Amino acid sequence: MRYIKLFEGFKEDVLEFTEDHLAYLMDDGFEISTYDSHNYGGGCTKISIVKRSGFTWEEIEDRFSPFIYMLNKQYIILEIVFHQNGGRQQQYDTRKDIEELLSGEADQYLTNKIYYMITIIVK
Repeated sequence: MRYIKLFEGFKEDVLEFTEDHLAYLMDDGFEISTYDSHNYGGGCTKISIVKRSGFTWEEIEDRFSPFIYMLNKQYIILEIVFHQNGGRQQQYDTRKDIEELLSGEADQYLTNKIYYMITIIVK
Protein backbone atom coordinates (compact mmCIF):
# COMPACT_ATOMS: atom_id res chain seq x y z
CA MET A 1 0.00 0.00 0.00
CA ARG A 2 2.86 2.34 0.83
CA TYR A 3 4.22 2.08 -2.74
CA ILE A 4 0.83 2.76 -4.31
CA LYS A 5 0.62 6.02 -2.36
CA LEU A 6 4.11 6.99 -3.54
CA PHE A 7 3.13 6.35 -7.15
CA GLU A 8 -0.09 8.34 -6.79
CA GLY A 9 1.97 11.23 -5.47
CA PHE A 10 4.26 10.93 -8.49
CA LYS A 11 1.33 11.28 -10.88
CA GLU A 12 0.10 14.38 -9.02
CA ASP A 13 3.62 15.87 -9.01
CA VAL A 14 3.87 15.35 -12.77
CA LEU A 15 0.45 17.00 -13.30
CA GLU A 16 1.39 20.00 -11.15
CA PHE A 17 4.76 20.36 -12.92
CA THR A 18 3.06 20.20 -16.33
CA GLU A 19 0.31 22.67 -15.45
CA ASP A 20 2.82 25.11 -13.97
CA HIS A 21 4.99 25.04 -17.09
CA LEU A 22 2.18 25.03 -19.65
CA ALA A 23 -0.19 27.55 -18.04
CA TYR A 24 -0.12 29.73 -21.18
CA LEU A 25 -1.21 26.79 -23.32
CA MET A 26 -4.03 26.06 -20.87
CA ASP A 27 -5.11 29.70 -21.22
CA ASP A 28 -5.25 29.08 -25.00
CA GLY A 29 -7.69 26.17 -24.63
CA PHE A 30 -5.42 23.18 -24.07
CA GLU A 31 -6.49 20.49 -21.60
CA ILE A 32 -3.86 18.68 -19.54
CA SER A 33 -4.29 15.42 -17.67
CA THR A 34 -2.17 12.59 -16.28
CA TYR A 35 -2.82 8.85 -16.10
CA ASP A 36 -1.05 5.80 -14.76
CA SER A 37 0.79 4.13 -17.62
CA HIS A 38 1.84 0.51 -17.78
CA ASN A 39 4.13 1.11 -20.73
CA TYR A 40 7.79 0.33 -20.18
CA GLY A 41 7.06 -2.10 -17.35
CA GLY A 42 4.83 0.13 -15.23
CA GLY A 43 5.61 2.82 -12.71
CA CYS A 44 5.17 5.49 -15.38
CA THR A 45 2.86 8.46 -15.84
CA LYS A 46 1.28 9.46 -19.13
CA ILE A 47 0.73 13.17 -19.75
CA SER A 48 -1.96 14.12 -22.28
CA ILE A 49 -2.00 17.62 -23.75
CA VAL A 50 -5.11 18.09 -25.90
CA LYS A 51 -6.63 20.85 -27.97
CA ARG A 52 -9.66 19.47 -29.78
CA SER A 53 -9.72 22.26 -32.35
CA GLY A 54 -6.16 21.39 -33.34
CA PHE A 55 -2.84 23.20 -33.23
CA THR A 56 0.41 23.43 -35.14
CA TRP A 57 3.97 23.02 -33.91
CA GLU A 58 4.59 26.65 -34.77
CA GLU A 59 1.81 27.73 -32.37
CA ILE A 60 3.24 25.87 -29.38
CA GLU A 61 6.97 25.67 -30.05
CA ASP A 62 7.94 28.70 -27.91
CA ARG A 63 6.06 27.32 -24.88
CA PHE A 64 6.46 23.59 -25.43
CA SER A 65 10.22 23.41 -26.12
CA PRO A 66 11.23 24.93 -22.75
CA PHE A 67 8.70 22.66 -21.02
CA ILE A 68 10.21 19.54 -22.61
CA TYR A 69 13.69 20.72 -21.67
CA MET A 70 12.66 21.20 -18.00
CA LEU A 71 10.63 17.98 -17.95
CA ASN A 72 13.69 16.10 -19.17
CA LYS A 73 15.74 17.58 -16.32
CA GLN A 74 13.13 16.65 -13.70
CA TYR A 75 11.97 13.23 -14.97
CA ILE A 76 13.00 10.51 -17.39
CA ILE A 77 11.11 10.99 -20.66
CA LEU A 78 10.44 7.62 -22.26
CA GLU A 79 8.17 8.64 -25.13
CA ILE A 80 6.63 11.68 -26.81
CA VAL A 81 3.93 11.27 -29.45
CA PHE A 82 2.32 14.03 -31.54
CA HIS A 83 -1.11 12.79 -32.69
CA GLN A 84 -2.81 13.93 -35.88
CA ASN A 85 -6.34 13.19 -37.08
CA GLY A 86 -6.67 9.98 -39.04
CA GLY A 87 -4.35 8.07 -36.73
CA ARG A 88 -1.15 9.60 -38.09
CA GLN A 89 1.48 10.43 -35.53
CA GLN A 90 5.05 11.54 -35.04
CA GLN A 91 6.64 9.40 -32.32
CA TYR A 92 9.83 9.97 -30.34
CA ASP A 93 10.56 6.88 -28.28
CA THR A 94 14.33 6.49 -28.17
CA ARG A 95 16.87 8.58 -26.30
CA LYS A 96 18.28 9.75 -29.66
CA ASP A 97 14.80 10.80 -30.88
CA ILE A 98 14.10 12.72 -27.68
CA GLU A 99 17.51 14.43 -27.82
CA GLU A 100 16.71 15.53 -31.40
CA LEU A 101 13.42 17.00 -30.21
CA LEU A 102 15.17 18.79 -27.33
CA SER A 103 17.84 20.24 -29.61
CA GLY A 104 15.37 21.47 -32.25
CA GLU A 105 16.61 19.06 -34.93
CA ALA A 106 13.18 17.42 -35.12
CA ASP A 107 11.34 20.66 -35.88
CA GLN A 108 11.41 19.93 -39.61
CA TYR A 109 9.28 16.80 -39.07
CA LEU A 110 6.71 18.62 -36.94
CA THR A 111 6.04 21.74 -39.00
CA ASN A 112 3.12 22.28 -41.36
CA LYS A 113 0.92 19.66 -39.68
CA ILE A 114 -2.19 19.93 -37.53
CA TYR A 115 -2.12 18.00 -34.25
CA TYR A 116 -4.87 17.49 -31.70
CA MET A 117 -2.92 15.80 -28.89
CA ILE A 118 0.55 15.21 -27.49
CA THR A 119 1.19 12.31 -25.14
CA ILE A 120 4.31 12.00 -23.04
CA ILE A 121 5.36 9.04 -20.90
CA VAL A 122 7.67 9.84 -17.94
CA LYS A 123 9.23 7.79 -15.21
